[in-house]
Amino acid sequence: MRKQILTAAGFLCLAGGTWLLTAAWGQDKRRDAAEDDGAPHRIGVIDVDYVFENYEKVKVEIEGLKAELQSQDELIKGMQKRGQEMSEELKTLKEGTPEYKTKFEKVLQYQAQFDAKRKHFQVDFKREQAKMQLTIYQEIQDAVKSVANYNKLTLVVKVTRNEAGSTSDPTRTQIMMSQAVMFHRPQDDMSDMVKDLLNKRYNRDAGNVRPVGGEEPSGKKKTSKVKTAGGSKSAE
Repeated sequence: MRKQILTAAGFLCLAGGTWLLTAAWGQDKRRDAAEDDGAPHRIGVIDVDYVFENYEKVKVEIEGLKAELQSQDELIKGMQKRGQEMSEELKTLKEGTPEYKTKFEKVLQYQAQFDAKRKHFQVDFKREQAKMQLTIYQEIQDAVKSVANYNKLTLVVKVTRNEAGSTSDPTRTQIMMSQAVMFHRPQDDMSDMVKDLLNKRYNRDAGNVRPVGGEEPSGKKKTSKVKTAGGSKSAE
């Protein structure tokens, strides 16, 4: 009798557990249905490298970095030349003399200053370069979001364009062969639209691209378009 009671209780627990799982699964389905407005998934593709290379702000930023690099390079070369002169002066002194020891200490100190200056510049330059790249990428990401939202795209995938003559570059060929996307329609490529939108924002705002996630100024006519199977819409 006790065994039958335990068996029945176990069955009830299992049945209750099954009902809970079924109810929870039903709630998940209702939640998924609520999140899905019934619109089909629409996918776009973008060549980020192409956009990066043709974004006018990138060219301006790179020129600024080049100017800073040249300025610091001249400073480093000047310090290097001075260090060589001090080393030549040291050779004219007799080893073991007080003058030699004093000059030798100065050479060592100058060498340490030179190494520290060069290392500090290299670190700062890499930091500024990384900061610039991150800012540009975030602006590209923001433009992609704007174009995708206006055209009701639910997913945007990175690709590398198979442009004419690109097979002459072994590195680019390897990238193309290793990318996940094997095929997409030309009208799915939003690279030019994103590039045009970025350049329009940059020129309009005199180089001050709005923050990522910020609002566009009102009263502007939307002009950039992405062609899709369901037509095209504007984005700005």
